Amino acid sequence: MSTTTPRDEISTPPPREAGPTDEPRAAEDAPPPPPPTDTTLARAAMAHPISLLAPVVFFIAVALFVTAERAPVYTAETRLSVGSIDVATQAIPGIVAGTQALASSYSRLVDAEEVLTPVSETVGIPAADLRDRVSGSPIPESPLFLIEATGDSEESAVELANLTSESLGAYVSGVNRVNDDTPRLLSEYRGAVAQAEKAQAALNRANDRGTPAEVQAATTNVRTFELRIEVLGDLYRQSLQGEASANQVQIINRAVTAESDAASYRQRIIFLAGLAGLVVGLILAGFAARRRRHVTGPGMPARRLLRRS
Repeated sequence: MSTTTPRDEISTPPPREAGPTDEPRAAEDAPPPPPPTDTTLARAAMAHPISLLAPVVFFIAVALFVTAERAPVYTAETRLSVGSIDVATQAIPGIVAGTQALASSYSRLVDAEEVLTPVSETVGIPAADLRDRVSGSPIPESPLFLIEATGDSEESAVELANLTSESLGAYVSGVNRVNDDTPRLLSEYRGAVAQAEKAQAALNRANDRGTPAEVQAATTNVRTFELRIEVLGDLYRQSLQGEASANQVQIINRAVTAESDAASYRQRIIFLAGLAGLVVGLILAGFAARRRRHVTGPGMPARRLLRRS
């Protein structure tokens, strides 16, 4: 027969059964879901198409409104040439490289004060404002360059481009009216002619009563001056041709029409708006999917889902 003691009467309490409030606490203590990846963003976009497309539609609508309210900008273009483009001029040694360099230099003179002041007086717009509306650029490996002018109408852009081209041509002709090499070459040519005449007179005297050695020396001297006259004559003619052609700016194509930037501007703005709306839509779709996973996580009781919904 066994006896019980007070110690034996003390028993271990039975394990507590899980109550209905333990599951929500476990759900609340669960770690947050991982950040969305490319795969989850794609799934979120398909699961929440409204969140994805609503920003795209809104941004494009705003872009269409902005482009409709904006006045278009028209651009007119003229093409100019440095020097003559005939075969005789282009055959002068060094003229091609020289005109190409001048074309690059002249294209940068488009916004010069001396060029824009006459244009400003004609159109009634300050030269400072015209400087933002005209530009020049050379055509690579050619004696040609372009002048572009912008305006709020086709007529104003065409007029500004043509007037700027004419003013630049007049300015270049005035600056390069005199070639410093031409007078110098002419003076040297005349001096060589005078020296050749003296050498010829000395040769005549040597032929009359000089020794063979003196005749030979006088003949060499005459030929030397004749060669110098020939070289200086060629250089002088080239200088005259260069003065008449290389320093001359000719308008090859005048501006007749102007191109509007309305279509290109609208396409660019709509593309950027659609891209921005797509980015915002993906972010919203990702947040919506993440919130849904958090609300419908494992162990969430039905009544709590109803309360949150």
